[in-house]
Amino acid sequence: MATYHYPPMKLPHGIHDFQELVKKGFYYIDRTPYIEKLERSKDRLVLFRRPNGFDRKLFISMLGYYYGIQYRSKFETLFKRYYIGQKKTAQANQYYILAFDLCNLDLVNLQKTEQTLTHSVKKGIEAFLRQYKNIPNGKQNSTLVNDGFEKMLTTFLHSCAEYNIYLFLDDAQGLISDIADPGTRYSPFNLVTRSLITRFFRIIERGLSQGIIGRILSLGIDESHDRD
Repeated sequence: MATYHYPPMKLPHGIHDFQELVKKGFYYIDRTPYIEKLERSKDRLVLFRRPNGFDRKLFISMLGYYYGIQYRSKFETLFKRYYIGQKKTAQANQYYILAFDLCNLDLVNLQKTEQTLTHSVKKGIEAFLRQYKNIPNGKQNSTLVNDGFEKMLTTFLHSCAEYNIYLFLDDAQGLISDIADPGTRYSPFNLVTRSLITRFFRIIERGLSQGIIGRILSLGIDESHDRD
C-alpha cells in the first residue's frame, strides 16, 4: 500500500498581520465571508461579538487590507485564494483605516483609565499618520501636542474632514458594547469608568454623524460562547 506524506500545515502562531500570513503561506481559516455579512448591515456602527478563541487582531488586520485605499494594487495578491476574492464588494479599498486597541486599558481607577485610553488613542493616531503621509504635517503636529484623549481625538477628526475613515475598535473588555448597546449584558464597570468611556464614545459617534467616519466596527467577545 502506498504511503502518502502530506506537507506539514503551517499554523500562524503569533502572527496577526494578514499580509505576512498570506506571503508566507500560513494556514488561514477563511473569515472573508464575514465581510459580506457586515456590509449587509444598514448600521454604520456595528458591534460584532465573536467567541474568545476568535483572533480579533488578525481579523481586524484582514479587514484593514481589504478596506484600506492604500492596498488597492494588492487586492488580487492578498485575496484571490479566499471567498471575497471572487465576491469583491463595492466598498473594497474605499477607506482610510483608523484603529484603536482598547483591550489593555487599566480600569483600576479614573486616572489609570484615562492615561491608558489617551495612550491607546495616541498610538492609533500615530499609526494612521505614518500610513497616510499625505496629511499635512501641520495637522499632525497640532493633533499630537494636545493633552488628553478628548482634545487629541477631536482635533484629529476635525483635521480629517476630507477623508472617509473606517474605524476599528478592538474591544475585548466590552467597553463600547456597554455604552452603545445598554441593557443587553451585565455591566462590570463602575460609574466613573463608564462615564469616561462614554466621553470617548460620544466623540467617535459625533465623527460618524458628521460624516468624517464612514463606518465603525467594534469587535468584542461573545460571552455566551464562553459560558457554554
